[in-house]
Amino acid sequence: MLLEFFAAIFTALAAGGVAMLVGRLSGGALPRWFTPVCAGLALFAYVLWSEYSWYGRTVDTMPDSLVVVSAHESRQPFRPWTYAVPFVSRFAAVNQDMHRTNPNVPGKVLTELVLFTRWQPPSALPIAVDCELMRRADISDGAEFSETGDIVGAEWFDLDPADPVMDAACGAR
Repeated sequence: MLLEFFAAIFTALAAGGVAMLVGRLSGGALPRWFTPVCAGLALFAYVLWSEYSWYGRTVDTMPDSLVVVSAHESRQPFRPWTYAVPFVSRFAAVNQDMHRTNPNVPGKVLTELVLFTRWQPPSALPIAVDCELMRRADISDGAEFSETGDIVGAEWFDLDPADPVMDAACGAR
């Protein structure tokens, strides 16, 4: 976040410097407000670029083992343009490198759901997916494993067969 702040300030200063140079080269033909307006417009353009490109830049740097399963488009009142063109402020991905299975419990996969949010470090949520019954459970403090390896005490949520979490967890088995 600090690097983006400095990049935004540098962008504004650079645009202001170019505008000031253009003003001097024009022999003072440009109005005095031209330089700060150019700096402000450059700052605004950088912030827009940074917000709208964050999702794509983040996904491009992820390893192939992370499969995006959902993305949340954000609309905010203090950014009225987001009602016309929303941007992705958070998304979730299944980490296929974390898939674990137990031969005693066929059809169930333990894996990790990685949650990405703008301005925050990614967080990992262990989940279980029952590929046969098409359901998912978050592995939290209340969940335990029985002697046979089955999950006990987890709250299961039914999933649609076309759910991207089902595809990412069960399609790779």
